Amino acid sequence: MKRKLLAIMLLLILMISVSACGKAVPENKDNRSDTEIRMQEEYDKKAKGKLKDVKKISFNTTDLKGNEISSDIFKENKITMINVWSTSCKPCINEMPEIQELSEELKDKDVNIIGIVGDTIDADFKEDKQNIALANKIIDAQHISYTNLINNEMLAKDIPVIAYPTTLIVDNAGNSIGEIIIGVKTKEEYKQIILDALSNGE
Repeated sequence: MKRKLLAIMLLLILMISVSACGKAVPENKDNRSDTEIRMQEEYDKKAKGKLKDVKKISFNTTDLKGNEISSDIFKENKITMINVWSTSCKPCINEMPEIQELSEELKDKDVNIIGIVGDTIDADFKEDKQNIALANKIIDAQHISYTNLINNEMLAKDIPVIAYPTTLIVDNAGNSIGEIIIGVKTKEEYKQIILDALSNGE
């Protein structure tokens, strides 16, 4: 039953990513009808409610280069920022260069950044070879060096993402801390969120 629910959730994610990445409400609401605004607000409410279920993250998977990675990666740093993105989400891809810059700026502060490519599995949790290849092309084109993971059933269960991009912060035990972010942020906004998490953890 749980597998079926997860499969349905993943299918919904893929559908959302095709339409608008499931991103946050655009700043200019004047271009949308009242119905569209109400639908987006209701969607955001449900999405944030679902993401409150994220507590501790534990997984075994591989990165886009084929290296085996587990949640032990969290033990290497005080704080890890996880950015979940999709190959069909342009806002996700557009924010990657700034996330790369952020990873370089904060590596000496005991902070790590990893990505999870949400659509590298299909609705049955089987690897999508085509999207894995596409994800590799994207990170190469964007000159991304921080680790990007292939999604799997364990990750989909622990991080029930309903919108791309989704970003969260975890401590060195994999516990989700702070507010989960739906939609894109600037480098400075991400940086402040991470620094606040570091301060609160001291």
